Amino acid sequence: MVFEFKRYECKFMVTSEQASELRSRTAPRMSWDSYCKDGKPYKIYNIYYDTPNRDVLRRSVAGPYFKEKLRLRRYDGSCCFLEIKRKVGKIVLKRRVALDDKLKTEFLNTGKLPETQIGRELSYYIRTTGVEPYIYLAYDRIAYSGIEDPTLRITFDTNIRERHNNLDIDIDTGNTPVIPEGYELLEIKTSSSIPLWLTRELSSLKIYRRSFSKAGTVFIKEKQA
Repeated sequence: MVFEFKRYECKFMVTSEQASELRSRTAPRMSWDSYCKDGKPYKIYNIYYDTPNRDVLRRSVAGPYFKEKLRLRRYDGSCCFLEIKRKVGKIVLKRRVALDDKLKTEFLNTGKLPETQIGRELSYYIRTTGVEPYIYLAYDRIAYSGIEDPTLRITFDTNIRERHNNLDIDIDTGNTPVIPEGYELLEIKTSSSIPLWLTRELSSLKIYRRSFSKAGTVFIKEKQA
Protein backbone atom coordinates (compact mmCIF):
# COMPACT_ATOMS: atom_id res chain seq x y z
CA MET A 1 0.00 0.00 0.00
CA VAL A 2 1.36 3.45 -0.90
CA PHE A 3 0.36 6.90 0.28
CA GLU A 4 0.95 10.49 -0.77
CA PHE A 5 0.04 13.65 1.16
CA LYS A 6 0.28 17.34 0.29
CA ARG A 7 -0.64 20.04 2.80
CA TYR A 8 0.40 23.12 4.75
CA GLU A 9 1.68 22.66 8.30
CA CYS A 10 2.00 25.35 10.99
CA LYS A 11 3.66 24.68 14.37
CA PHE A 12 3.23 26.42 17.71
CA MET A 13 4.89 25.78 21.08
CA VAL A 14 2.19 26.23 23.72
CA THR A 15 1.79 25.80 27.45
CA SER A 16 -0.41 22.99 28.70
CA GLU A 17 -2.91 25.64 29.86
CA GLN A 18 -3.10 27.21 26.37
CA ALA A 19 -3.47 23.76 24.81
CA SER A 20 -6.29 22.79 27.16
CA GLU A 21 -8.18 26.02 26.51
CA LEU A 22 -7.75 25.73 22.73
CA ARG A 23 -9.07 22.16 22.79
CA SER A 24 -12.10 23.36 24.71
CA ARG A 25 -12.80 26.23 22.32
CA THR A 26 -12.39 24.20 19.13
CA ALA A 27 -14.36 21.15 20.35
CA PRO A 28 -17.67 22.17 18.66
CA ARG A 29 -15.96 22.26 15.24
CA MET A 30 -13.61 19.28 15.57
CA SER A 31 -13.87 15.53 16.15
CA TRP A 32 -11.35 12.93 17.31
CA ASP A 33 -9.26 11.44 14.52
CA SER A 34 -9.31 7.70 13.81
CA TYR A 35 -6.35 6.92 16.11
CA CYS A 36 -7.76 8.79 19.15
CA LYS A 37 -9.90 6.15 20.86
CA ASP A 38 -12.36 7.83 23.25
CA GLY A 39 -10.26 10.99 23.16
CA LYS A 40 -7.20 9.32 24.66
CA PRO A 41 -3.69 10.15 23.40
CA TYR A 42 -1.99 7.63 21.17
CA LYS A 43 1.73 7.05 20.70
CA ILE A 44 3.82 7.61 17.59
CA TYR A 45 7.27 6.03 17.29
CA ASN A 46 9.91 7.07 14.75
CA ILE A 47 13.42 6.28 13.60
CA TYR A 48 14.94 9.23 11.73
CA TYR A 49 17.65 8.67 9.16
CA ASP A 50 20.69 10.83 8.46
CA THR A 51 24.18 10.60 6.99
CA PRO A 52 27.20 9.96 9.25
CA ASN A 53 28.03 13.68 8.88
CA ARG A 54 24.43 14.70 9.79
CA ASP A 55 23.96 16.39 6.41
CA VAL A 56 20.16 16.04 6.47
CA LEU A 57 19.57 17.76 9.81
CA ARG A 58 22.39 20.25 9.26
CA ARG A 59 20.59 21.40 6.13
CA SER A 60 17.16 21.25 7.78
CA VAL A 61 18.01 23.57 10.70
CA ALA A 62 19.46 26.10 8.23
CA GLY A 63 15.90 26.70 7.00
CA PRO A 64 16.28 26.16 3.24
CA TYR A 65 13.42 26.61 0.77
CA PHE A 66 13.53 22.86 0.03
CA LYS A 67 14.38 20.09 2.47
CA GLU A 68 13.61 16.41 2.90
CA LYS A 69 14.05 13.69 5.50
CA LEU A 70 13.42 9.97 5.79
CA ARG A 71 11.86 8.21 8.75
CA LEU A 72 10.44 4.87 9.76
CA ARG A 73 7.17 5.44 11.65
CA ARG A 74 4.73 3.33 13.63
CA TYR A 75 1.44 4.28 15.28
CA ASP A 76 -0.06 2.41 18.24
CA GLY A 77 -1.44 -0.89 16.98
CA SER A 78 -0.52 -0.35 13.33
CA CYS A 79 2.06 -1.51 10.84
CA CYS A 80 5.14 0.58 10.09
CA PHE A 81 5.51 3.18 7.36
CA LEU A 82 8.71 4.22 5.66
CA GLU A 83 8.20 7.76 4.46
CA ILE A 84 10.04 10.66 2.96
CA LYS A 85 8.84 14.09 4.04
CA ARG A 86 9.63 17.04 1.81
CA LYS A 87 9.00 20.69 2.48
CA VAL A 88 8.92 23.16 -0.41
CA GLY A 89 8.38 26.66 0.92
CA LYS A 90 5.37 26.25 3.20
CA ILE A 91 4.00 23.14 1.46
CA VAL A 92 4.65 19.71 2.98
CA LEU A 93 4.61 16.59 0.81
CA LYS A 94 4.83 13.05 2.20
CA ARG A 95 5.26 9.83 0.25
CA ARG A 96 5.35 6.53 2.07
CA VAL A 97 4.93 2.78 1.88
CA ALA A 98 3.29 0.55 4.48
CA LEU A 99 5.46 -2.27 5.87
CA ASP A 100 3.93 -5.17 7.75
CA ASP A 101 6.19 -7.13 10.12
CA LYS A 102 7.61 -9.28 7.33
CA LEU A 103 8.33 -6.35 5.01
CA LYS A 104 9.77 -4.30 7.89
CA THR A 105 12.16 -7.10 8.87
CA GLU A 106 13.19 -7.55 5.24
CA PHE A 107 13.86 -3.81 4.88
CA LEU A 108 15.87 -3.59 8.10
CA ASN A 109 17.93 -6.68 7.24
CA THR A 110 18.47 -6.17 3.52
CA GLY A 111 17.25 -2.68 2.60
CA LYS A 112 14.71 -4.17 0.19
CA LEU A 113 11.43 -2.31 -0.31
CA PRO A 114 8.25 -3.13 -2.29
CA GLU A 115 8.61 -2.81 -6.07
CA THR A 116 6.29 0.18 -6.38
CA GLN A 117 6.97 3.69 -7.65
CA ILE A 118 7.34 5.09 -4.14
CA GLY A 119 9.26 2.03 -2.96
CA ARG A 120 11.80 2.53 -5.75
CA GLU A 121 11.95 6.25 -4.98
CA LEU A 122 12.73 5.58 -1.32
CA SER A 123 15.34 2.97 -2.24
CA TYR A 124 17.01 5.45 -4.58
CA TYR A 125 17.09 8.13 -1.88
CA ILE A 126 18.71 5.77 0.63
CA ARG A 127 21.24 4.51 -1.91
CA THR A 128 22.30 7.93 -3.20
CA THR A 129 22.41 9.80 0.13
CA GLY A 130 23.90 7.06 2.30
CA VAL A 131 21.49 7.75 5.17
CA GLU A 132 21.24 5.34 8.08
CA PRO A 133 19.27 5.18 11.36
CA TYR A 134 20.28 8.19 13.48
CA ILE A 135 17.79 8.84 16.25
CA TYR A 136 14.68 7.41 17.91
CA LEU A 137 11.87 9.92 18.52
CA ALA A 138 8.48 9.21 20.08
CA TYR A 139 5.61 11.25 21.49
CA ASP A 140 2.03 11.05 22.70
CA ARG A 141 -0.54 12.72 20.44
CA ILE A 142 -4.08 14.00 20.74
CA ALA A 143 -5.48 14.69 17.27
CA TYR A 144 -8.62 16.18 15.79
CA SER A 145 -10.18 16.47 12.33
CA GLY A 146 -12.49 19.24 11.20
CA ILE A 147 -16.20 18.38 11.13
CA GLU A 148 -16.99 20.72 8.24
CA ASP A 149 -13.54 20.40 6.65
CA PRO A 150 -12.01 16.94 7.23
CA THR A 151 -8.72 18.09 5.68
CA LEU A 152 -8.19 20.38 8.68
CA ARG A 153 -6.24 18.60 11.43
CA ILE A 154 -5.11 19.86 14.82
CA THR A 155 -2.61 17.82 16.82
CA PHE A 156 -1.07 18.22 20.27
CA ASP A 157 2.17 16.34 21.01
CA THR A 158 3.37 15.76 24.58
CA ASN A 159 6.06 13.66 26.23
CA ILE A 160 8.36 14.12 23.23
CA ARG A 161 11.35 11.86 23.88
CA GLU A 162 14.49 10.65 22.11
CA ARG A 163 17.46 8.34 22.33
CA HIS A 164 20.54 7.73 20.23
CA ASN A 165 21.24 4.12 21.17
CA ASN A 166 19.35 0.86 20.62
CA LEU A 167 17.48 2.23 17.60
CA ASP A 168 14.66 -0.30 17.64
CA ILE A 169 11.26 1.24 16.81
CA ASP A 170 9.52 -1.38 18.97
CA ILE A 171 11.37 -0.38 22.17
CA ASP A 172 10.28 2.73 24.09
CA THR A 173 12.59 2.84 27.11
CA GLY A 174 15.77 4.67 28.07
CA ASN A 175 14.65 7.95 26.49
CA THR A 176 15.45 11.62 27.16
CA PRO A 177 12.84 14.44 27.12
CA VAL A 178 13.06 16.88 24.18
CA ILE A 179 10.90 19.76 25.49
CA PRO A 180 10.30 20.98 29.08
CA GLU A 181 7.43 19.60 31.11
CA GLY A 182 4.32 21.78 30.90
CA TYR A 183 4.63 22.47 27.17
CA GLU A 184 3.02 20.90 24.12
CA LEU A 185 3.75 21.08 20.40
CA LEU A 186 0.65 22.21 18.53
CA GLU A 187 0.42 21.58 14.79
CA ILE A 188 -2.28 22.77 12.43
CA LYS A 189 -2.42 20.93 9.12
CA THR A 190 -4.61 21.99 6.24
CA SER A 191 -4.93 21.67 2.47
CA SER A 192 -5.35 25.44 2.11
CA SER A 193 -5.14 28.10 4.84
CA ILE A 194 -6.02 28.21 8.54
CA PRO A 195 -9.73 29.13 8.80
CA LEU A 196 -10.55 32.57 10.17
CA TRP A 197 -12.39 31.23 13.22
CA LEU A 198 -9.28 29.27 14.27
CA THR A 199 -6.97 32.22 13.60
CA ARG A 200 -9.09 34.30 15.96
CA GLU A 201 -8.90 31.68 18.70
CA LEU A 202 -5.11 31.48 18.36
CA SER A 203 -4.81 35.26 18.56
CA SER A 204 -7.13 35.43 21.57
CA LEU A 205 -4.96 32.91 23.42
CA LYS A 206 -1.73 34.65 22.34
CA ILE A 207 -0.57 31.57 20.46
CA TYR A 208 1.94 32.55 17.81
CA ARG A 209 3.59 30.50 15.10
CA ARG A 210 7.05 29.18 15.82
CA SER A 211 9.36 27.09 13.70
CA PHE A 212 10.12 23.83 15.50
CA SER A 213 11.59 20.51 14.43
CA LYS A 214 11.72 17.61 16.88
CA ALA A 215 14.74 16.01 15.24
CA GLY A 216 16.31 19.41 14.53
CA THR A 217 16.02 20.37 18.21
CA VAL A 218 17.81 17.18 19.24
CA PHE A 219 20.52 17.83 16.64
CA ILE A 220 21.12 21.38 17.92
CA LYS A 221 21.33 20.16 21.53
CA GLU A 222 23.79 17.50 20.43
CA LYS A 223 25.99 20.13 18.78
CA GLN A 224 25.90 22.35 21.87
CA ALA A 225 26.76 19.54 24.29
